[in-house]
Amino acid sequence: MIEIKNLYKTYHIGTIAVEALKDVSLKISCGEFVAIMGPSGSGKSTLMHVLGLLDRPDSGTYTIGGKEVQNLSDQQLAFLRNRLVGFVFQQFHLLPRMSALENVELPLIYAGKIRLKNAAQKRLEEVNLSDRIYHRPNEMSGGQQQRVAVARSLVNDPLILFADEPTGNLDSKNKAEILSLLQELNRKGKTLVMVTHEPEVAAYARRVITMRDGVIVSDKMNKPDPAGIVVPDADSCVESIMDKSKRDPGGIKFLDYIGRRFSPWSLIR
Repeated sequence: MIEIKNLYKTYHIGTIAVEALKDVSLKISCGEFVAIMGPSGSGKSTLMHVLGLLDRPDSGTYTIGGKEVQNLSDQQLAFLRNRLVGFVFQQFHLLPRMSALENVELPLIYAGKIRLKNAAQKRLEEVNLSDRIYHRPNEMSGGQQQRVAVARSLVNDPLILFADEPTGNLDSKNKAEILSLLQELNRKGKTLVMVTHEPEVAAYARRVITMRDGVIVSDKMNKPDPAGIVVPDADSCVESIMDKSKRDPGGIKFLDYIGRRFSPWSLIR
């Protein structure tokens, strides 16, 4: 489903050039659960932001669902991102004055799908928060807030879920619950790409890619694919979304603000 070849990305911090990605190539198939590991400054979060269509490489090719995307316009890229991928970050990015249900509804509003509001409640029920639907973030634990963030990332039924240090702000109990939830989503056919610096977190994934100094130093299978996973037809899905983006390239860019919140330096992780 995803294939990148010879990606390079350099950030300029004042007069200093920092090579975040150096000749990175990899493939990720539908239904995989991939952990990208590495220390701070390894380029793992930069890679995730490029894969998640939040950033562009300086050079190289990025193909998703059989379509090259690195040269799409900003509007086409936003359209594809909002309908193809979901994001879960270390910081929950929940709006404090809104309930769990209202937070999960936001992507539907931005995508013009408010008629599907019942999907938000269904996603909250799937992450075991049916009794917290009308609670605000300050009325929930860290683990519950992250489950709201997971539900929000799923409400548009994305093909791929990207999780950047999703358990970094959680205690061990809530960490295990969130990781088990991600495993369950993968067993149901969702493709997951998770960034972490913790080996015990990466152990939940079925494939572990390790980065250092902007390059991939290892790519290993952690455990075999479970039987019975049903994965969507990514090629036809991407083709349909891209065709629609040509007819209707407008729309509000949900979660683009998150991309802008990251400085170039903070992306190099």
